[in-house]
Amino acid sequence: MRNRANGWWSAAELRSEANVDPRVLVALAKQRIIPSPGRGPSAGYDLHGRIRVLAAVNLQRRGYSGQALVTAMSSASNAELRKHAGLPPEPEAAPPAPVTSLTPSGHSTWLRVTVAPGVELHVDVTQADLASKLGTLLKSLTAATKG
Repeated sequence: MRNRANGWWSAAELRSEANVDPRVLVALAKQRIIPSPGRGPSAGYDLHGRIRVLAAVNLQRRGYSGQALVTAMSSASNAELRKHAGLPPEPEAAPPAPVTSLTPSGHSTWLRVTVAPGVELHVDVTQADLASKLGTLLKSLTAATKG
């Protein structure tokens, strides 16, 4: 069953939360500013749809209309939409735990190689053959992508 507990709001719930006439949501959906809730018993909005509905309604109340509303909604990031919707920012994800393997002496045996911005490769340096093969592969990949 779809409900708020699992991130689903009916159109009626959102109309009530946003305190708007149903025709407002229909008009916003026709302009493709907000998603259409669909039809039938499963009609409604997921969390992203809820954020867009609340943001669009709040922007309208602040005087945005027509193309200005379309532009504001289409160029807004998720964080900006949440702000326009009057919702708190999303909690930041906890940083991933560091990848380490400790030898009996307590020293890390992992080598961290940055392959590309945001992409890292972790290599166990005790596996010399594998590390050497990966180093050669990375060099050839780097050369191939530069040329």
